[in-house]
Amino acid sequence: MQNCSLHLKESVSLDDLRLPSPPAVAIRILEAVKKQDSSAQELSRIICSDPALAVKILQMANSSMYSNRIKVSSIKKAITLMGTNALKNIALSFIIFEGLKKELHQDIDFTFLWRKSVVSAVASEIFSARLGVHSDEIFPGALLQNIGILVMISSQAALYREILEQLKDPAAAVDNMMMGPPAFDHREVGYRILKKWGLPEGICNLVRGPREQASPPHSMTPQGEVLFLANKLASTFCDAKEPEKAGSLLTLLEQRHQIASGEAEDTIESIQDKSLEILSFFDIDAKTMKSPSQILQEANMELGRLNLSYQKLVMELGRAKEDAQVLAERLSRANTHLRQVVYKDSLTGLYNHRYFQEIMDKELNRAIRYQKPISLILFDLDHFKGINDQYGHPAGDRVLSTVSTLMELCVRNCDSLARYGGEEFAVILPETDKEDGLRVGEKIRRSVEKMRVTFGHVTLRVTVSLGLGTWQPGERACSKSELISAADGALYQAKRSGRNRICSA
Repeated sequence: MQNCSLHLKESVSLDDLRLPSPPAVAIRILEAVKKQDSSAQELSRIICSDPALAVKILQMANSSMYSNRIKVSSIKKAITLMGTNALKNIALSFIIFEGLKKELHQDIDFTFLWRKSVVSAVASEIFSARLGVHSDEIFPGALLQNIGILVMISSQAALYREILEQLKDPAAAVDNMMMGPPAFDHREVGYRILKKWGLPEGICNLVRGPREQASPPHSMTPQGEVLFLANKLASTFCDAKEPEKAGSLLTLLEQRHQIASGEAEDTIESIQDKSLEILSFFDIDAKTMKSPSQILQEANMELGRLNLSYQKLVMELGRAKEDAQVLAERLSRANTHLRQVVYKDSLTGLYNHRYFQEIMDKELNRAIRYQKPISLILFDLDHFKGINDQYGHPAGDRVLSTVSTLMELCVRNCDSLARYGGEEFAVILPETDKEDGLRVGEKIRRSVEKMRVTFGHVTLRVTVSLGLGTWQPGERACSKSELISAADGALYQAKRSGRNRICSA
């Protein structure tokens, strides 16, 4: 979102805007944490007094944002997992977020701004961890950063509807409504509201932000730069006409933060997956949100159209040298390449997570329809983070690439091998029962254990932990998520049992 200022008459001041009141539960939480003798038990009691809030906090604690495999069933456990300060800030942001959804102008659909705020919050949390910027205030600050826009539009509903009717695009309507002589911008409005309500200073300052948001200045705070990157990514996901931002974001991550393009793409895919999960907590429609693969596909389709235009010119200038069959073969190769770009992982050459999800649906449905067994193996490299930390990410990339090449020799042509994410891989084994699945898994385990990877003057060795999930004919028909969950649980069991082994569900 650009640095915004509302078209208001000179006589209108910031105090003339209809500022919402803080929710009652938010006041109770703020009062509790200000007490020196306040405890986690008191915070838990306040949150539990609001069932809707308690449900969202538990959903958050059990979400992939916290990578927690153990079920969190109480607010006290959530506080232990997330920390009192982080949980307090997240609870406040959830209360305010939901309160504004109910209180603001009911005739205006703010879904596009809610969606963008959630994606930005998730991206801020992941980018902050990736860049080593640790703060309990980044997630709530990002979630509440558009509060000023929401209040300003709600206060000037007639003007907003008039512009929206002309442009037919909510994001463009916001930009056009808020461009012009800066009387006061939405960040200042949001800052004043949260400051008045008594939220932590760090959250208020993140919402206020620097005056210039067009590019990340070197004087920007680490938290501010994380928020800048998150907003850039949120615009790429949520704004209908901004696919070109993905390329510039990848360039920024690679040049400014030394994050390789393949690793950056994995991070962005992770943000998209976690955003869909958090959006569901708030019942926010995510159907119009783009995926990284979709953005990449749009870019390649544009390149394909340019190539086709060039080929047409060549055909018109030199029909004697090229015939229709040659052009058809070139087009076929181009289409094959585009499909590989969309469905293949750039580092390992294996199928990516998007393709895995699609082929898993097809293979499981086929197995159930024809009553044939099917197995799924999930495995990841043991202590892989240590390789990246000690030898650097290029060494880690070499290991991943070598393992991927080795895996292709361990499976059949009818099996589907994919990079599930990071250092985790998946193998779909059609018409394979539990016994045969264990044999394949053990073959993979032994092959990796014997593998040696040379990087510079260092010889690297790795092992893998594997989890097997199997559906057998005669059993209750299971869903894709159930089979994946079974294999994932077995993988976790293998790690708890000492790693470098395979376990079955």
